[in-house]
Amino acid sequence: MFDGNAAVSTPADFKGRKVCFVDPGSTSGFLYPTAGLIESKVIASGSEADLSAGVQPVYAGRARRVGAGDRRR
Repeated sequence: MFDGNAAVSTPADFKGRKVCFVDPGSTSGFLYPTAGLIESKVIASGSEADLSAGVQPVYAGRARRVGAGDRRR
């Protein structure tokens, strides 16, 4: 079972979670974070299909604040 409140201590802990990116065209807000996810084997490549298979991508402006008591449904 997925615990949405579990701590993230390594990039691998992002697997299956919502991950907010600034802009798909941004080097610091997309390219570098994506490279870290590839290196950690969370995703296979930076393609939209591989990204969506490994994490739940959310782009700036579409995220909601997540509080300590929130749970993934």
